[in-house]
Amino acid sequence: MAKNVGEEAMDEEPIIVRLILGMCQDTNYQIRTEGAKFMKEYLQANHEKLLGTERFEEIYLPEIYELLNDEESYVRIEAIEAILEVLEHIEVNKVE
Repeated sequence: MAKNVGEEAMDEEPIIVRLILGMCQDTNYQIRTEGAKFMKEYLQANHEKLLGTERFEEIYLPEIYELLNDEESYVRIEAIEAILEVLEHIEVNKVE
């Protein structure tokens, strides 16, 4: 649903963002993997619109950083693929 409605709808319905974050923070690694896959696919489709936005900087990036440090390798792999979508546009100090 979140992929179809876009950022504008997420401003109107903040529950969508909470659901996405809930997936990324779930105790079940399979659900976290799906959350990381969502981040990857969402950034692939929308990275031009998202770069530099407040939501990207304060919600999406920190969540991806958390997924990069996940205990499960499946989750980390998806998170690596997600961050690669925007890596060249992120400031060096944030990457370090």
